[in-house]
Amino acid sequence: MKILYLPHFEFADDTEFCRILRSLPGTADVKSGGIFPAFRYRWQLYIDPWRRLLAYGWRAMRSAPADTQVVVTWTHLVLLPFLLGRLVGFRPKLVLVGFIYTDRASSLVRSLRWAYFRLLLSQVDLVITHASVEAASYGGVFGQPDGKFVFVPLSAHVGELPEPGAGEAIVSAGRSNRDYDTLLEAAEQLNVPIRIICDSFQSRRAVPPNVEVLRNCHQADYLRVLADARAVVIPLKDEELSSGQMVLLHSMALGKPVLVTHTKGIADYVESERTGLTLQRGSASSIVTQVQRLLNDDALTARLGQAARERYRAHHTLKAGLSAIGRLVNERFSSHG
Repeated sequence: MKILYLPHFEFADDTEFCRILRSLPGTADVKSGGIFPAFRYRWQLYIDPWRRLLAYGWRAMRSAPADTQVVVTWTHLVLLPFLLGRLVGFRPKLVLVGFIYTDRASSLVRSLRWAYFRLLLSQVDLVITHASVEAASYGGVFGQPDGKFVFVPLSAHVGELPEPGAGEAIVSAGRSNRDYDTLLEAAEQLNVPIRIICDSFQSRRAVPPNVEVLRNCHQADYLRVLADARAVVIPLKDEELSSGQMVLLHSMALGKPVLVTHTKGIADYVESERTGLTLQRGSASSIVTQVQRLLNDDALTARLGQAARERYRAHHTLKAGLSAIGRLVNERFSSHG
């Protein structure tokens, strides 16, 4: 069976991501996109990638061998040219990885997005999600058959990890679905430095003196801040929305104990009191209580961090995640080879 993988990450040809994809059984080709340059203005982030992704998908479709049997990609935009290809008889099975559907405030925008994804997903043969609750619910949301949506745990590649430090700071990071208002409320009751890594940080509360907001802190700098944390706190707003997993996995890879809001998407990644500590949504007192537990208990901190690292190495490395996707694709479509 000939499988075409289409990752669209910057410098993807030189990454471990593509090397692992090329090692998977059935792989016929890997075409990387490299479509995420630095943008000077924020509006470019919303407009330019659409054009680049569509052009990347078009080039990949035009150059794909006629006997390609499966196409795997990580964004719906890259699949659109392959839907056009079906009009001229090019009909490989289509696989979309990492699909997340979020509502919008506007009822018109919400309706249009739902209609678009319902039509698109009706033409996709397999959709991989990174939360089991999504795999269980999306079929009903979009009127799709059982088995089209499948859960595969998210993987994270962190490269060469910095040496974990023994700092006393509590670190938080990320922007999607974050509840930094509640974290700042908790910070007022904690006598410990807190660092928040977020370019688009906003809060209705004043930032206490013990809180430092780090903007433009990415890649190696971001990992160094995590590595020097006593613990990592991930406060989330919406319990239905899948978010926070990437910062969670980076922290686990570094052997850091993680305190994260209990949501349906997080339940697949954290076993409370074993691989992390869970927080009550919107509760500053929950954050204060759990942080103080770690500050006062070195043994608990070490045990949670070690268990988190073991969990990451067993289930969430890049090789583990991509291999799981490769096995699923081969098992699902091998009969069509």
